[in-house]
Order: sequence, then C-alpha cells, then structure tokens
Amino acid sequence: MVISADSGNNGAARRPAVTLQDVADRAGVSRSAASFALTNRGRVSEATRQRVKDAAAELGYRPNRAARNLRTQRTGVIGLCLPPGSTIREYYMDLAFGAVDAAREEGLLVAIISGEYPASTLLDFDGLLVLDPQLDDRMLKAAEKTGIPVVTGERPLQYSTAVRGTVHGNHEQTFPMLLDHLETQGAKIPALIAPVGSTDWASSARAAYFAWCEARGLEPRIYETSFPGTAEEVSALATELVDDRSIDAIISMTDGTVIEVLTAAMAAGREPGRDLLIAGAADSSILQYTEPQITSLDLRPRDFGAACVRLLRRVIHEEPTDPIVEVSPVNLVVRASTAKPLDRGDS
Repeated sequence: MVISADSGNNGAARRPAVTLQDVADRAGVSRSAASFALTNRGRVSEATRQRVKDAAAELGYRPNRAARNLRTQRTGVIGLCLPPGSTIREYYMDLAFGAVDAAREEGLLVAIISGEYPASTLLDFDGLLVLDPQLDDRMLKAAEKTGIPVVTGERPLQYSTAVRGTVHGNHEQTFPMLLDHLETQGAKIPALIAPVGSTDWASSARAAYFAWCEARGLEPRIYETSFPGTAEEVSALATELVDDRSIDAIISMTDGTVIEVLTAAMAAGREPGRDLLIAGAADSSILQYTEPQITSLDLRPRDFGAACVRLLRRVIHEEPTDPIVEVSPVNLVVRASTAKPLDRGDS
C-alpha cells in the first residue's frame, strides 16, 4: 500500500494549514486587523479583538512563530529571573506557572533563570522579568549593559535604566490589612518575623509595621531573618517568641515558614487561635490543612506572574519613554488561627 506524503495516518488527505487570512475571513475583518487583534497591537476594539480570537480558536489557527520573529527581529523568548533560594518556595513556583500560562497566550516562550547567568547570553531574550530585585541586583546591571528591557515583579530598590515597567503589591497599603485584623481580634503586642529589607516586599512591609506601631504608641517587636528566610531561622525565633506570654500575635512573612511558628507555639503549650494569634504574610496551600488553619495575606502569585508577562510584552512592543507601573491586588484570607477574638482567660 502506498500512502501519499500529503496523507494522514489513514491515508486521508491532510488538511491545509489555517492561515491568518482564513481567520480574517471568518471574523469579517482585514488581514492586518486580524494580525493586530491576535498580537494585542494597534487600534482594534475589544469586541473585534475577541471576535478574531474566537475565530482563530474555532479554526485551530497556530501562528508561525519563527516567521513572525524573523520579521520583527525578535526571538519570542523572555527570561524569568528568580531570586536566590526561591525554587523551594510555593509562591515563586505559582508565580512562574502564571507567567508561563500568560506567555503562552501571548505567543512567547519563557526561560527560567535562577542564579548566575552570563550577561552576554541575555541577548537571547526579548526582555527580562526580574522578580523581587535585590539591592545591587546583578540581573538589572547585566540588562543595563545589553540594553534588554526589564519588567520587575515588585519595585526595584535602586534606579535602573533597564527597568521599563513594574508590577507591585502596594505593600505599604496592603500589609496593614493584616495588622488591623489582628488588632480587631484583640492583639495588643503583635510580633513580626521578617526578612532583611533587601527587597521592596520586605522593606515595604517592615516600614508599614513600624508606622502601624508608631501610630498606636507600641514598641515594634521585629525579628529578622535572611532573605527569603529559612525554616530553621524562623523556628529558632519562634521558639523564643512563644515563651514570651506578653506577645499575643505573631506574623511570619516568608511563605510556609509560619508553620514553624505554629509548631513552636503548640510545643510551648500555647493555644493558636485562642491565646495566640498566628498569621502569614504570603499565603500557601499548606496553610489550609494545618490545625488550626492559618490566616494569611494572599499575594495572588499566578495573577501577579501573568500581569508581569503582559506588561513585559507591552514594553517590548511599545518601548515607553517612562516606566509603566501597575498595582497587583492582595487579599486577606482569614482562617481559624485568627478567626476568633483572643481569649485572655482571667487576665
């Protein structure tokens, strides 16, 4: 039996590839309008954009990435730069998945960069997404030398000519939501276990905590770890803090480390959710399965990662004169560890 090169597995004629013109015809628009709609460029109404995308989905249209990149002199690849020690954190992994999902929708590929990366090879990327940039961040300095546009996830602590956009959680405004909640539940002396202020997230939350304490005439009780902070560091601090019965609430900032506070509290005979309020500043899935479940700020990492990628694509194509800044929402998730007012017994 002879099977034609144009046949499928069953000898049937292979369907011709769907073209951009086919999509344009289905949507009832010009070829250029279809191209603008699919690449989120140009002045195309949202209704037209959606109609074109629906037509592309119905027809199974797949853009020729190689041809498009050849025309635009771009690689179609962006770099996602993770801070040191981040690959074991659920927050960063969720953020990375959100970024990858958004990149796929935008027709981009993502290369995840963790640790040192030669500056010369940054030319392989159309742009970089730098998460939690540090003081004297090496990736920002490398991007400055190569002229690669950067979007940062959280604000850079120093000016960089490479940064053309930023998405941040506005932590000066959102972190006090957690502090106010603890106060409402009766906390008078909340302690904070926080990383050093080497990132915008850490420094902004710490500043918000100091300002909150000052407004109430309270002495700040802040205990410092490295960034992003290890379970061992938090465990040692938590063991010390839970023995101090004057402390009625403890917040641990780094995602997952609040488990160490819960463990130390129970070992010391404290009753989390009753005589001690416990909360995290970066939610993770495990906090839903502890006993009691633990209150936390939800930084919405998947949405955050997706917003960063969409902004990076925008600055790559628009080349804005001034950096674009966007704010990503943060939610307070109240669980059993702080759901009820403190029980102070006979005190």
